[in-house]
Amino acid sequence: MVALVSTLHDPDGRMVPAMEMSLPALRVLYEQIIVVPTPATSPELLGRLEEATVALLPESAGAIGTGRRHALRLGMESGASRLHYCDFDRVLHWVRAYPSELASALEAIGRHDYLIIGRTARAFSTHPQLQVETEQVTNHAFSRWFGQEVDVSAGSCGASRQGAEWILRRSVTPSNATDAEWPAIVKCRGGRVGYLATEGLEFETPDYYPDELSRAGSLEVWLDARSEILEWWIPRTRLALESLEAALAVIRCPEA
Repeated sequence: MVALVSTLHDPDGRMVPAMEMSLPALRVLYEQIIVVPTPATSPELLGRLEEATVALLPESAGAIGTGRRHALRLGMESGASRLHYCDFDRVLHWVRAYPSELASALEAIGRHDYLIIGRTARAFSTHPQLQVETEQVTNHAFSRWFGQEVDVSAGSCGASRQGAEWILRRSVTPSNATDAEWPAIVKCRGGRVGYLATEGLEFETPDYYPDELSRAGSLEVWLDARSEILEWWIPRTRLALESLEAALAVIRCPEA
């Protein structure tokens, strides 16, 4: 069995209904569920998770990269032989929409020191334009170095204990540029790095915004509106740069 290690940011408690529906299925798949919430996460959601005996261990820094490393470290301390990192909102959607695929992905983790878990072309296309276009930059550049076409920006991966040890010794990026940094670390150490494209990592955010989606009239209109907000392009573009810089720092100094 695999331990799920995850980070969570939900100030408004939007994930409460999805969590209550999905958690029983997650508990069947994972030997342990470890969630690192941000300080701003809804007390109601945290309370529901505690009632369900999910291990909640906050990371006070609040930075996603720091939280991901904290989650990975806690997974190692749990004694699990394999670790699956996935953003919590994504795994809630995945287990409801494609449960058998998620189970197969967990089996695949055992064959690698690090498994990049990405999206099929269809799943990738379900995201807003601003996310697709900026993540394509990261994916294309990383793939050229990696030697295989991969989607490295989906917020999910698998790791062996050895892979996790390498990552925790070297990872420093504060953002979710860990998506590119972590596989670069394991590959540069000579570990077995594989790739799996999935349908379940399709765009999950509409699950948590039903009222806004209803007001927009359709998913397409809602997605277009998100891509028209100019200031939202700035952090997405910055993340693409940070992701490539994080990978490049590892590639240039692989033994650090």
